[in-house]
Amino acid sequence: RTGCSTVMALRSSGARVLQRLQHYFPYGAKACNKSVPRTCSTLSESQQAAFEQDGFVVLRGAIEPKWIEDLKAGISYNINNPGPHAEFLVDPVNGGGAYFGDYLNWKRIANYNNFIQSSNIGEMAASALGGRALFYHEHVLVKEPGTFKTTPWHHDQPYYPIDGQQVCSIWLPLDEVDEATSLQLLPGSHKLKMCIPRHFSTAQNYQAQSTEDDSGSLDTFADVPEVPEKDIVTFSMQPGDVLLFHMRTLHAAPANRLKHSRRVFVTRWFSSDARLATRPWQVSPPVDPSWNMAVGERFFDCKAKHGMPCFAT
Repeated sequence: RTGCSTVMALRSSGARVLQRLQHYFPYGAKACNKSVPRTCSTLSESQQAAFEQDGFVVLRGAIEPKWIEDLKAGISYNINNPGPHAEFLVDPVNGGGAYFGDYLNWKRIANYNNFIQSSNIGEMAASALGGRALFYHEHVLVKEPGTFKTTPWHHDQPYYPIDGQQVCSIWLPLDEVDEATSLQLLPGSHKLKMCIPRHFSTAQNYQAQSTEDDSGSLDTFADVPEVPEKDIVTFSMQPGDVLLFHMRTLHAAPANRLKHSRRVFVTRWFSSDARLATRPWQVSPPVDPSWNMAVGERFFDCKAKHGMPCFAT
């Protein structure tokens, strides 16, 4: 399992990282027009190129304030009415504030459903993924003030029963975050070998429940590499900014040392080449039996089976 150790070949010097920062922000240094939010739904050619090269792109002011307030209310309800996948964590050594995570609640929480169905977030995903996108699920991540618990380096795709390259996550902070609190990313890491997922509570690798998946043996996967601090890219962000990144981009999150909560609403998306896969560990979310899909079947070929919202540009 040495594939991810090839990160050395993909590292950029500090100068190159700084030179590329201009490509991470669409529309130059300007924020999107809040009175016409649909202008934020399409990536420019340079932003699309940056997403494909680096594995992430930031869109400033992409989501209208009304959606931010709706999602805040939805998260408050979610915390008080957690779903079956909810997770509450407190650092057993340092104590401090709590971490709350939950997902797959969009069908029961109207605030989430309305945002996914009626905002411009779906068109944004479709623009990044070749013109159309299927919604997979949402993921709420809350770190209260003084949460010392960090989120370990990982990428999203190996947690899921999905293979394909047209896949992305959209990270939407509902609170102001500075660079010391924001998501950390490793440019170009989406081109690396897929890595073994890690438990957020312990940072330990998932244990395989079988010796093979549909792609081959466990050698298909690698250990998450050590990430040099000089290669990390992070951004200060305001509510309404979004960070769109490939599901195989390595990322992590630091402790929350701010005086306010860091609430984030994440959505996951895939497009034409995404197909159902198996993994040698338990996937999350689990495969929905109602999909009635065969391994290797493309989601777009059977989208009527599972009722996932579909968007196009």
